[in-house]
Amino acid sequence: MAIPKLLILAVTLLAVSACTAAVAKKPLTCAAEIADGTNQPGGIFLDGEAIRIRVSAKPEIENVSWTVSDYWGTTAGEGSATLNNGTALIDPDLKRRGYFLVHVVDKKDQHAEAFTSIAVIAPQPAAEGVRGTFGAMTHFAQGMDTAIVPLLKKAGIATVRDEHYWDHVEKQKGVYEFSDKSNSYMSILKENGIEPMIPMTFSNKLYDKGLTPYTPEGCDAYGRYGQAILKKYGEQIKALEIWNEYNGSWCKGPAESDRAKYYAQMLQHAYERIKEVRPDVKVLGCACVLIPLPFIEGIFKHDGLKYMDAVVIHPYRDTPEGVDEEVAELRELIRKYNDGQEKPIWVTETGRLNTAEYEWEKGKHLYEQGRRENASYLVRQYTLLLSQNVERIYWYVAADHMEFVSMGLLRGPKDAMGAHAAAPAYPAYATLIRALAGAKFEQRECMQPYTRTRVYRFARGHDEVRVCWAAQASKITIACKGPLTRMDLMGCEEQLAPVNGKLELKLDETPFFLSGTIDSIGEVSSGETTYADSVDDYSKVQGKNGWYYGYYDGRGEGKGDGADPKGPYTDDDFNEMEQVQTMWGYKWEGKKVAFLGLSASGGHPGVAEKRAVWAVRRWKSTIAKTVRVNGEFKRSSPNGDGIDGKILLDGKVVFECRVGGPQKPKMVPFDLELSIKENSLIDFAITPGPGLNLNDDATTMRARIGSAR
Repeated sequence: MAIPKLLILAVTLLAVSACTAAVAKKPLTCAAEIADGTNQPGGIFLDGEAIRIRVSAKPEIENVSWTVSDYWGTTAGEGSATLNNGTALIDPDLKRRGYFLVHVVDKKDQHAEAFTSIAVIAPQPAAEGVRGTFGAMTHFAQGMDTAIVPLLKKAGIATVRDEHYWDHVEKQKGVYEFSDKSNSYMSILKENGIEPMIPMTFSNKLYDKGLTPYTPEGCDAYGRYGQAILKKYGEQIKALEIWNEYNGSWCKGPAESDRAKYYAQMLQHAYERIKEVRPDVKVLGCACVLIPLPFIEGIFKHDGLKYMDAVVIHPYRDTPEGVDEEVAELRELIRKYNDGQEKPIWVTETGRLNTAEYEWEKGKHLYEQGRRENASYLVRQYTLLLSQNVERIYWYVAADHMEFVSMGLLRGPKDAMGAHAAAPAYPAYATLIRALAGAKFEQRECMQPYTRTRVYRFARGHDEVRVCWAAQASKITIACKGPLTRMDLMGCEEQLAPVNGKLELKLDETPFFLSGTIDSIGEVSSGETTYADSVDDYSKVQGKNGWYYGYYDGRGEGKGDGADPKGPYTDDDFNEMEQVQTMWGYKWEGKKVAFLGLSASGGHPGVAEKRAVWAVRRWKSTIAKTVRVNGEFKRSSPNGDGIDGKILLDGKVVFECRVGGPQKPKMVPFDLELSIKENSLIDFAITPGPGLNLNDDATTMRARIGSAR
């Protein structure tokens, strides 16, 4: 990699006197400049430019220390500087790609500190078409700053999803006007060669009483609104999405009584009106949050599939692993209603929201840990979606927006790190686009019993690239005749030369890309095996992967009153839950017990006839040995009286804890060694806690069962 040219990153350092030390860690302004002093938005630079940092401070600050750390938290540069007339220039001598967190501190007053970030990425290939798969959700219609558009282009993002709201466009029946805001952002996108994909949202008070269109007249008016968008912006528009998350919060009025039926009606009207004026425009249907197969099948049963050119989903989830299986089920459903043929799937929103549990710590910016996790999440989620031939994917969101702090590829316009400073997901996305643009998924490799290793092979012509990671530390062995290139998710490349035709590589949860021709590849046994994972192995089928989903209702043999059980429990005490349909998909629920249920990420207890009813996730062993059982119970809300988490081995309680409620932690980890036999039962139970109060008892639980230490 070439030594970068001169770049300047300006950090304004706020002086905090001894008397104001109590208001430490106040936000500090940051900005990036190039050598001639012009602004460098986002602190984002291409190869060929070394970095220096401009520190600006009040006169009372004389000396500062500084540290630059990379994505992994490793120090990439450090030193000190003396300010002259409130300014100092620092050269951290960075000569590689990646995400870097800059931290500057007043030597006299450690409370006076500033943060900003730097992203160094490789230029993207010139071919625009091969990057069309990769998009981002913007909110220009809601006032998001269009200054981010060139930054999205720099990363290789070729399309964005944004809106022209129906009630803004048609304020008088049959009269369509587009605001200066709409015209401006469409013009800026056109200038930067980025394709806008427009979801048609939402209702209009001129039709159907301002509710979700439910009459033929209202649906036809909705279709004419789509025509108006196409007539206004012409060839710039190549796809329109029919509504947004109809199965979620954005359906109001009579249409709620049968969402699938009314959506199919609206879809048909919109499809026919759109195709009248632009047969080439793709009409995107379903537009649902998560992957709600019952809702989608309902649309298909009303012949909705023939009125869409692609099926839209928003597969939000806590962890990426498993999304590929859900999309595979959707593909099977499409084939069932489409004469055995596939139809494209578009993911027009996916992302991950970090909570405020990541507080500002010394040397770290607010949400910094969660943002770093998003970078890994993005690469894994996209890889799994691409492995199921998803045609387009839009990350939510392009920049932090409103309450969606920490989800952005870029930070917000008023962030203390600097306007639109890069988040770690930004260089990760740029790296993914560079690695996989134009590539076609071929095969998942390194498959063996209990494997947590994931290797996905893609091909671009004769070139092969693999995306590699593992849920637990593992190794792969590779046979190859020539060198391979390993590129980490920040874009740094390393040439790997085989020894006697072989290479051995370590894998963990952080993915990397491996390019070059490989003769064979396999997983090396590390001696550590994860036999079961409650999240990764979650299923809609009882017994799959050894997991069963059920409840104790407090009436079984050998029980107390359920809230204060005496045990031991027998197999007869366990009642299997049933799969029920919801607007968000399928869910395990207890028969006739309110709130009682289990999902991939956790569950909720219940109460019946003044008895506590436990939500129980059970694993049945196929092995006989000592195993390590670790994980956590977690409640997000501080309200209520808390829950009790319990672990039982063959009916006997081996671990219990109180989670949430007065003076109790919101998260309690567990780490046990248990001796199990073949057919042993390990139960993970969520109970209502000390009483029968169910308020805020939704609980996250993850358990891993693996080889002992």
